[in-house]
Amino acid sequence: MTGALAALGIAAWLTVGAVTRAGSRKDLARGDRSYASVSTDLDVTELNARTIPQSSSYGSSVVEKHRNFLNRYNATTGLSNRVHALTPKALGRRSNLKLVREYADAAAELDALDDVIADSNALLNKLTAWPTAWDRQLAPFRSDLAGVEQLLSKRHGQRDSATAAALRSFRDASLPEIERWTAELADGTITPETALDGLRDARSHLSVLLKNHAETVIEGLTKTDREAKLMRTEMENAQEGTDRHRKQTYEPSILGPVYPSYYFFSVPASNSGLNTGVGSVSSARGAGGTTGYGSSGGSFSGSGSSSSL
Repeated sequence: MTGALAALGIAAWLTVGAVTRAGSRKDLARGDRSYASVSTDLDVTELNARTIPQSSSYGSSVVEKHRNFLNRYNATTGLSNRVHALTPKALGRRSNLKLVREYADAAAELDALDDVIADSNALLNKLTAWPTAWDRQLAPFRSDLAGVEQLLSKRHGQRDSATAAALRSFRDASLPEIERWTAELADGTITPETALDGLRDARSHLSVLLKNHAETVIEGLTKTDREAKLMRTEMENAQEGTDRHRKQTYEPSILGPVYPSYYFFSVPASNSGLNTGVGSVSSARGAGGTTGYGSSGGSFSGSGSSSSL
């Protein structure tokens, strides 16, 4: 019997090592793709950074973000050398998986930043590629608008509430607004800075509407102050990117260097926070953990006001 248990232990150890090794190789390939892209575009990135108009508040923020680009690139090169020196056996260790993941994440951040630098130069200077750069700035907002109905149609989504109606109304009004910004950018009626300001304001407004609706869902689902507090905590974690579903700490857009990732509350973050919150409430009810606790102390951080994000 002892021999059988030992054999099972060895098999389990080998399985864990194989899974870890596969994860390391996947992250290594991810890091290499990003690192190769950054290395290939290094000279172009430097040129783009030098020609971004610093008179623009957005441009100056991107240029400031670029100041330590080469230092970060050199640090990532060091990580690359370390992970590529690892043997196949060493890739099966969890400590090395963490190192490989650090390399992949560092390379991905640099790859995103050099895209932001290129987009800033193209859009703020209205170069030939400005429409493509502008489309990339709109992408997160378009994605949020497209995801509103799915958010509202979820179980506990409170689809018939006043806050749901406000979200639908804003979505419907925003789609022609996007087209107006783009047309006015093209004919020179508005500047790139004005267009970015409009996008910022629209995304801030959407953040407020999403938070208001989250409060509606929380009020409709929870039965105690303790349950409400659990859900609001999960919403805060999702907003700040600290929950297990959202590890990104920056937004790869021209707005990103000016506003931290948690400034805008997105539909995916709302989905994530509500899903996790419902799970927490269900677990608490199953464990009998919803009694004997005090008040939640109000709504979750920033709810109802984009200025406090």
